[in-house]
Amino acid sequence: MPNPDRFALYSVPEAMAERFGSLVLPVDQELVFDPEPRLQPNIATIHADDIPRLRQLTNAVLDTYRTLNYMEPSAAALSEFSTLSANNSVTDAYRGTATFDLPTWISLNPELDLPDRRAIVGASYLRRNFDTLAKLIDDLPKPTGAVEVSPAKEIVWYRPGGSAWGCSPDLRDAIRSMKASIRRKFGRTSIRTTLVFPEISRGRDFPRRFEGLFDAGYIAPAGVLNPAIEVIHIPGVACLMLVDVALSQTVHIPVGFASTAAEPRERIEEMAA
Repeated sequence: MPNPDRFALYSVPEAMAERFGSLVLPVDQELVFDPEPRLQPNIATIHADDIPRLRQLTNAVLDTYRTLNYMEPSAAALSEFSTLSANNSVTDAYRGTATFDLPTWISLNPELDLPDRRAIVGASYLRRNFDTLAKLIDDLPKPTGAVEVSPAKEIVWYRPGGSAWGCSPDLRDAIRSMKASIRRKFGRTSIRTTLVFPEISRGRDFPRRFEGLFDAGYIAPAGVLNPAIEVIHIPGVACLMLVDVALSQTVHIPVGFASTAAEPRERIEEMAA
């Protein structure tokens, strides 16, 4: 270091190694129909007055964001999802075409169709979606003879493939929300969280990014679950399952169901066996 005196290093009493700081810039995607569906990224945290000063940074964020990839919808994923959910409405909403009709699917699944099931649109960790799952858990009957401390529970999250999954601080909030709703219903209990990657994610999709969020992580054997399908399984409590659908040739989103019924949980257990 040339001319170190200019830094007055002798006045630093102690130096400690620490991680670099970071600035999180949440990017929302708005689903716009005008008239063709498209996803419009929106950096919501940067005020208009700051945009010129941060132009280089925001451009870099958007460039990186656009490199993230999702699993493509497929007929195989739709078929597997129909079997897993015992519901053909996702396939029916294609109406024999190559694109998914979202209004048709919503009409096939009224909000109050079943007291223990709700239709879900968008990522599993969007606030409205994990709030829906939490509400279903809150509405479960109070356990008979419940004690103050219940047996341990588990949240098993079968994530889909693609580097875009989980790139959101909402993922941490979703895990906290599920834990809180379980404890509201079942009392104080330890809750273990497990993230299961599809086999296609082996060596990809930045698995170390989820350290600290989940207690354990595993790679599923090939063929266990289509990588375009996502499942959250809370054994004995609830589940959420999603599949990617194509709104156009370039835009696709996940849709599916949250449920506290026993039948879908049993099918998930059979799938994972």
